[in-house]
Amino acid sequence: MESSTIKRKAFSSFSVIVVFFALVIIGIAFIPTLDIRYQQSRTSPLLSVTYSWPNASPKVIENETSKIEGILGKINQVESVESISGIGYGYVTLRFDKHANMDEKRYEVSMLLRQLRSKLPEGMSYPEIRANIGDDEEVNQLFMALTLVGNASTYYIQKLAEQEVKPSLLKVAGIDNIEIGGSTPVQWEITFDPELMKSLSISPSEISSAINELGEKEFLGSHQDASGFTIPVLSSTRNVEPEKWGSLVIANKNGRVLKLSDVANIRLRDKPPTSYYRINGKNNITLRLSSGTGVNQVKLAQQVYQQLESIRAELPSGYSLLVSTDTTTYIKEELTKIGLRTLFSLIILLLFVLAVSRSWRILLILTISLISNLLIACVFYYIFKVEIHIYSLAAITV
Repeated sequence: MESSTIKRKAFSSFSVIVVFFALVIIGIAFIPTLDIRYQQSRTSPLLSVTYSWPNASPKVIENETSKIEGILGKINQVESVESISGIGYGYVTLRFDKHANMDEKRYEVSMLLRQLRSKLPEGMSYPEIRANIGDDEEVNQLFMALTLVGNASTYYIQKLAEQEVKPSLLKVAGIDNIEIGGSTPVQWEITFDPELMKSLSISPSEISSAINELGEKEFLGSHQDASGFTIPVLSSTRNVEPEKWGSLVIANKNGRVLKLSDVANIRLRDKPPTSYYRINGKNNITLRLSSGTGVNQVKLAQQVYQQLESIRAELPSGYSLLVSTDTTTYIKEELTKIGLRTLFSLIILLLFVLAVSRSWRILLILTISLISNLLIACVFYYIFKVEIHIYSLAAITV
């Protein structure tokens, strides 16, 4: 009887140890998949009230917006009220406490809007309520910014970034979006000699009217086919690319057909910039990389650096691709600091245990238990989608 009891206890202890080490191994495997980011993404429930008033000025819309803000701002658990008024439209956004019952709040907002309905002006649509969850930060979080530097204008640098750099970076799994900015807008410029125009009896208005007619559409009516569907009938002029504007016929003077290239020069050039920013005397544009939700940004940054090596090798001569901002650098620095703090804390703790117990066996068991508990915790961080950021890292250390 006693032997069977001992065997059951031994089997039970062995099972616990096996499960324990299995969880430790799983925890080690889950470490690369944890959601490690710079800051936490806080979410809060939102209610948006949208309305329209065709052709109304922003000032008129703002007067009605203030009425809606005043009555909705009195609702309990409202943390903030934001509004935007534009030409012919407006909306008010209510940000609630995360514990608020959104069904009740939606009903409360609808009741208040009904009370306000009689006070709304004619022509203004009845406000529409939309519920959604909003982020204090974007869901796709910016984690890296790159700078593409070249000898060409910012227009051609951006063109290279869109055709070559961006597609290559999007091959890295985990990058959700890449925004390109910093280029100077371009415009097509037509220059002509006034004396030549005068001698040919052509006015600048003739040139502008010929260009303005390109791609113009006119609604001629509707046609009903045999199946009963109504098809709109449109009349449109041909659409000529700016590169081919030189072949446009401007006028017919005394039997002579004059084209745009006969009286004017057409070229693409940058618009006059409002400011200048150069690196080592060269123009540049910026690429902002955003990660998807639940992506390990530290691991993603490593993959981006590897991809950058192959991209740089393919860039034309005179171009360079630099990393201007990398938030994961700060994350790695914090991880190093917290790791050292944790290590020194454990050493002090274990030395204290050794001094009190004077047993290397207890010290070994305690060390294995602490490390194992941290690794097992990684399993639950992954299951419950816990974000590992600078604040949670400090809490883990404690």
